[in-house]
Amino acid sequence: MATDKTDKKTTKVDTDYDEELFPTQEEYTDFAKDWGEAQEENEKADPTGNFIVEITDATFGTSKGGRKQIHYELKVHGGKSDGVTINKYDGLGSPGQMQMAQKSLGNLGIDITKLSPKTLPAVVLDTVGTFVHVLGKQSEQFYNIYFNRIASKKQVAAAKDGKDTEKGKVF
Repeated sequence: MATDKTDKKTTKVDTDYDEELFPTQEEYTDFAKDWGEAQEENEKADPTGNFIVEITDATFGTSKGGRKQIHYELKVHGGKSDGVTINKYDGLGSPGQMQMAQKSLGNLGIDITKLSPKTLPAVVLDTVGTFVHVLGKQSEQFYNIYFNRIASKKQVAAAKDGKDTEKGKVF
């Protein structure tokens, strides 16, 4: 059985296959196995709920569309997604986006009242190496990461020991 995430109902997987695409049952079986493994990897790549990440890279730059943004590269610690790298982007193209970016920075312990456009790139770079308690949310179209607060030493230690931080057990 496979779950279709778009309409939240369970459908039976068809075991018949197109012989033009898969001339043998073995080829079809191999494809189905690889497809399932890819789906599992996708679920690991976009963890949801509460978990701990380490900021491994942070840059102030420009998006492909030409707008200013902050890009964080995050390494997940603990749970089924342990070791997976995910990305967080805070856009700076509108007042609403800037408010969200300021909230993210504030949740990293940065006094946003002392920031200026000149100091922002250096401050963003200084977040590298920070461990953060985050919330991952998946909507129908988007995957979002929200910084909650800097992770405590206890949370970081539990996450590094591989404990399941995604279900909030160490919080």
